[in-house]
Amino acid sequence: MAKEQNNEKVEQTIDIEALKQQLKEELQVEMQKEMEEARIAAEKKEAEEEKRAEVELAKLEMSMKKRLSKEKKVPIFIPEDPLNPDDVVPVGVNGVIYAIPRGQQFDVPESIYKAWKYSYDETVKANKKIKFEQNKQIQVL
Repeated sequence: MAKEQNNEKVEQTIDIEALKQQLKEELQVEMQKEMEEARIAAEKKEAEEEKRAEVELAKLEMSMKKRLSKEKKVPIFIPEDPLNPDDVVPVGVNGVIYAIPRGQQFDVPESIYKAWKYSYDETVKANKKIKFEQNKQIQVL
């Protein structure tokens, strides 16, 4: 009888250890499943947010195109530049880009003209400063 009780205790111990191992494995599987579901949900949410942002950007771009089309048109002439042989100059305002050919006069929205003019004026200033600095260095030597 004592041997039977000892065998029962051993069986119960083994069963408890096996049960612990089984529960541990089930818990790990469940945790992995939850982590995978969370990852998939996060990716889905990120994709949805990205799509919403793209739609919003497209709306803003379209509204900017409409605003530019309603603006007063002004003539623009971009001279040819031997240092920059590109045939066109890209000029952009809030995501809307105009490709303006060099050496020809075109009418463009005033915002586009102002953006190009500002860029052109700043380039001229920078080039003058570079020439001044080069002349200054030449005189010092």
